[in-house]
Amino acid sequence: MYLLPAFLAARIVFGYYPSWQAGQESFAWDLLTHVAVFDVSVSSTGTLSGTSFWRSSQVGALIAEAHQHQVKVVLTVTNFDATSMHALLSSQAARQAATDALTQEGLGMQPGDGIDVDFEGLAMADRDAFTSWVAALTQAVHARKPSAEVSLAMPAVDWSHAYDVAGLAAASDLLMIMGYDYHWRTSAPGPVAPLSTGPPWSSRDVESTVADYTSALGAAGLAKLVLGMPLYGYDYPSTSAVAGASATGAATAVVYRSARVQAQQYGRQWDQASQTPWYVYQSGGAWHQVWYDDEQSLGLKIDLALREGLGGIGLWALGYEDGSFWEVVRAKWMSTGQPDGGVVPAPDAGADATPPPPSGGSGMQGGCAAAPASRPDGPVSLLFVLVLLYGRRARSS
Repeated sequence: MYLLPAFLAARIVFGYYPSWQAGQESFAWDLLTHVAVFDVSVSSTGTLSGTSFWRSSQVGALIAEAHQHQVKVVLTVTNFDATSMHALLSSQAARQAATDALTQEGLGMQPGDGIDVDFEGLAMADRDAFTSWVAALTQAVHARKPSAEVSLAMPAVDWSHAYDVAGLAAASDLLMIMGYDYHWRTSAPGPVAPLSTGPPWSSRDVESTVADYTSALGAAGLAKLVLGMPLYGYDYPSTSAVAGASATGAATAVVYRSARVQAQQYGRQWDQASQTPWYVYQSGGAWHQVWYDDEQSLGLKIDLALREGLGGIGLWALGYEDGSFWEVVRAKWMSTGQPDGGVVPAPDAGADATPPPPSGGSGMQGGCAAAPASRPDGPVSLLFVLVLLYGRRARSS
C-alpha cells in the first residue's frame, strides 16, 4: 500500500475502452481512475442492444482487476440518430424503460460503477427532455449504488443549442467535452484538435470551446468539466503538401502510436497556429497530409485543463496510445501541479522502431466515438479517456 501525493490523489483518469481494442489495451493503473466500456446502444423504445461484450467474462475480469486498483468501470450507452433520440425522449414510457434497463445492465449484469451517456446529434426540440431524462437516470443510478456516477459526452461546438450545459451539469456527475474533430474525415485537411487558431484555420479551437463551457458553468461548476483529447488523427489525400490544401477524398483514421512512428519517417512538422503536429508523404504520386496529436500537443492541452481549473482531461481511446502518452500524464501529474509544470519536449526522432507503411490503418470500427472515420460531418464527435481532478483514496500498488 502507498499513498499518492496530494496533488496526484486529486486527479482522476477516465479511459474509454472500445470492444475492438480488447487485448490491445494498456491500462496504466497508477494513473487511471475510470474505465468506460464502449458500448451498448439504446433504441427509441428504451431497449438495449450490443450487450455481449459488457456481459463477457473478459469485462468481468477487467472489473475485478480494476477494483483491485480502486479504479471504477462504467458502461457507455450510445445513440447517434436524431429521430430515434426524439422518439425515446418524447415518450415517458420509453425513458423509464431506458432508465430501468441501463441501471440493471450497468450495475446488475456486472458490478459496474456507473453509466456514461453518449447521445450525439441531439435536436434542440429535445433539449429539455434530455436534461430531464439524465436527471432521472442519475437519481436511479445513485439510488441503486450511491458511489456510482453518471457522465455525459458533450459536443465541442453545440451548433443546434441542444445541450443545456448548466442543466446537464446539475443533473449528472461529469461533463466530458469532446474537444476534437474540428477537422473530420470528410473535411479539408487540418488539425483534429487545434489548441489555438489562426490562418488558414477557422475561428473554432479547443481554447474557445473550453471558454464556452467555463462561461456557462462558472467557477463552481469547473470540477465537473473534463477536457476530451484525441489519441488519433486523420490521413487526408490532398492536392498538395501545403497546409490549407484541399482534400481529394475522405480521410482515414490513424491512431496515436502509428502516427508518431510514421512522423519520424516522413518528417514531423509543427503547426504553430493550432499547436499540433502534422506530416506529409506521397503515395502513387499523390500527396497525403496527416494531422494528429502527440505527447507535445496533448501536454499543452493538459496544461490548459490545469490552468482553467477543469476537473481533468479526457482521451479516446485506450489501446490507441503508446507509453509516451502516459509519460506525459505522469510528468504533468508529478510536477508541482501547476500549468506547464512538466515540460514536454518534441518527440525524439530516433525513439521508435521502423515505421509501418502509411496506410492509416487504425483498426477503428463502427461509428462516431467508435471510429472517427465514421463520424458525421462536423466537429461534434465523441471522445474519450477522461482525466479528472477529483478526490481519491489510497491505492494498492
